[in-house]
Amino acid sequence: MDGGISGPLGVEAATRRRRSTGLRAPTDVRIERVTKNAAEATVQGFELEFQAIPLAGLSVNGSFGWIDATYDSFPEAADDLRLCNPLEFEQGLCNRDRSGEGFDRVPRLESSLIAQYAYPIELGSDVFDGTLIPQVSWSYRDSFHLFSYQVRPLIQHGFHLFNARLTYEFFESSMYFALWGKNLSDELYFNEGTPIQSSFGSITRYFSPPRTFGAEVSYTF
Repeated sequence: MDGGISGPLGVEAATRRRRSTGLRAPTDVRIERVTKNAAEATVQGFELEFQAIPLAGLSVNGSFGWIDATYDSFPEAADDLRLCNPLEFEQGLCNRDRSGEGFDRVPRLESSLIAQYAYPIELGSDVFDGTLIPQVSWSYRDSFHLFSYQVRPLIQHGFHLFNARLTYEFFESSMYFALWGKNLSDELYFNEGTPIQSSFGSITRYFSPPRTFGAEVSYTF
């Protein structure tokens, strides 16, 4: 089901529900990636997006999404805490029942909010006149597991991100310069990892950049 409203306030919404059988789910055995059939799974959720222009030059955009992606039946998933080779896995010697667990890498909640204001600057010179655009953004991602719940160190808890940007665009040329800051709250989070504890006794996590500042200049010929 979808719906939308256009104008100074625009809203779009969508809901979904899907039930699958014979779903093929990738899983890791030692350092190899194999695929097994998850008998049944249900995915349901909704998304909401909006765009508002409350004042001339000011725009606000936001989104919110909720999803529940669950294995209804997955009795032959890999046991991530056991040392097994692919042949033993195929023979069912290293299986673990993941029925009722959520999909890997799928957070239940995700949301974002972006606000920016375009302020014209007139300095009395066609060369330097332009638009000053401050922008701030916020996003939230709920907790998710990269692999199964068994691998506790690869469960990323929910986190917030705050970014800011200040851009100056020149009227008479395709040029702009900007100052920006990302991850202003210095959130420690990861988006990738390697669950090799069953074979080498260690787990690798790849963390995203910490608080970062920068500048950029762009000119289009």
